[in-house]
Amino acid sequence: MEGKVDIVAGTFSKALGGVGGFIASNSELIELLHYYSRTYMFSTAPTPQVTGSLIAALDVIENEPALREKLWENINYMRKRLLDLGFDIGNAETAIFPIIIGDDYKVKEMCRMCHEAGIYVNPVLYPAVPKKLARLRISIMAQHTKEQLDYTIDVLEKSGRKLGII
Repeated sequence: MEGKVDIVAGTFSKALGGVGGFIASNSELIELLHYYSRTYMFSTAPTPQVTGSLIAALDVIENEPALREKLWENINYMRKRLLDLGFDIGNAETAIFPIIIGDDYKVKEMCRMCHEAGIYVNPVLYPAVPKKLARLRISIMAQHTKEQLDYTIDVLEKSGRKLGII
């Protein structure tokens, strides 16, 4: 869609590990947003530390393609393993996997079990997602080893079976 949309919005969190985001457009639309966007009115500029971190993250993305390749290898491996076990991950094709469970209690219990096993996952409950779409969120990195991914899968499988999720 490049060149075919009027506004491009992005985030500095997730892949770049920062905070905040951006809007890119023509100067007239940006000027309109400056005056009428409530979120802009109450926002502040990024700190020098955040800006420096974002520049460094972009340098890594541009200059270390092996990390991106390893990340995609890990994403594809984890995606296949989760689907083979029968977990509902929606149409996830990124380094952030939702495991859609739909029951707040089961999400909290599975989150607790994962944390006790040393696996950090985030519970995502209503109102962050619609009711009945409660989920765990798992983030994969290029630095994860296959052994770490396998351990995570084992923990998810055991807790998922115990709770009747899979």
